[in-house]
Amino acid sequence: MTCEETLALLDAYFDNELELTKTVAIEEHLRDCAGCRSQYELRVALRDRLKDPDLRYRTSDDFAEQIRKKLALSSRPTRKILSFPTAVWIPAAIAAAAIFGAFFYAKIQRLLPTEPASMVAEVASDHIRSLIGTHLIDVASSDQHTVKPWFAGKLDFSPPVRDFADQGFQLVGGRLDYVRGKNVAVLVYRFKNHYVSMFMCRERNPDADSTQKTFGYQGYNLVYWNVNGLDCWAVSDAAPGALLEFVKIQQEEREGNSDRGTRMPNISYSAIRISPLYRSNSTTTFPKCAPLSM
Repeated sequence: MTCEETLALLDAYFDNELELTKTVAIEEHLRDCAGCRSQYELRVALRDRLKDPDLRYRTSDDFAEQIRKKLALSSRPTRKILSFPTAVWIPAAIAAAAIFGAFFYAKIQRLLPTEPASMVAEVASDHIRSLIGTHLIDVASSDQHTVKPWFAGKLDFSPPVRDFADQGFQLVGGRLDYVRGKNVAVLVYRFKNHYVSMFMCRERNPDADSTQKTFGYQGYNLVYWNVNGLDCWAVSDAAPGALLEFVKIQQEEREGNSDRGTRMPNISYSAIRISPLYRSNSTTTFPKCAPLSM
C-alpha cells in the first residue's frame, strides 16, 4: 500500500471503521513508513489531549435554576396581533425565498460535477479497492479463450478480450464488478510493476459523447472512450503516456476486427472469355464490359 492510499484511509482506520484486510495492510505500512506513522501518532495525541478534564467547561452551581426560571417566563401565554402590512409581507417573503432557493439550487447543480466526474471517482475507487483487497481477478488466465467464455451469462454483452503481452501489456485475467447499478466486465493487465483495469459496460445513452477523455484521481490516471456501443474506462497508476498507449492498442485492435469483419475481397473482372466449344459460325458481338473493382 502506498503512502497516498494509507493517508486516504487513515481516519477510517483510526476510528476502527475498516474491514480486516485493509486494516492489516495499513498496519503493515505504518510499521515501515515513518511519515505515515507520524500522522497516525498526531491523531492519537489529539485524542488523548481532548480527554483532558481541564478542557471541559464547568457551569455554575445555579445554572439549572437559571434555566428553569427562563423556561417559566417563556411558557407564559402572550398574544401578538400582527398589523395588516406585516401579515401580508410574511407570505410574500416566504414565496420570494422559495423562488430564490430554486434558482440558487439550479445554479449550484450546473457547477457541481456531472456524471462523468462521478464515474471517475467510482471507477478509480473500485480499482484501488481491488488492489488493496483480494478481488483483483475472478478468473486468472492470459488466454482470451478462457477469460472471454467466463463472462458468458454474467453480462448482457460479450466483452472483447485480447492479450497484448508482445506490446508490453500482459492479460492477467478478468473479474465481474458492480458500478453505478449495473454489472460491468473488468479486464486486468500487467504493465511492468503496474496493474491496468479496463472497465466495459453497455452505454446508457446511445447519443452520449464518445470523445476520448483523460482524467486524474488521487494519483491515478484514467482514460474514457466509446467503441461499438461499449463505454470503456482504463485506470492505472502507470504514467499517462503508458496508459494512452494501452488505449491506442485497444482501439486499433477493435478497428482492425471491425475492418476484417466487413472487408470484401478485392476481385477484378477484366474480361469475359468464351470457350471455343460454344463458338458458332455466326458472328456474335458482345458488349465490352468495363472492369469492376470491388
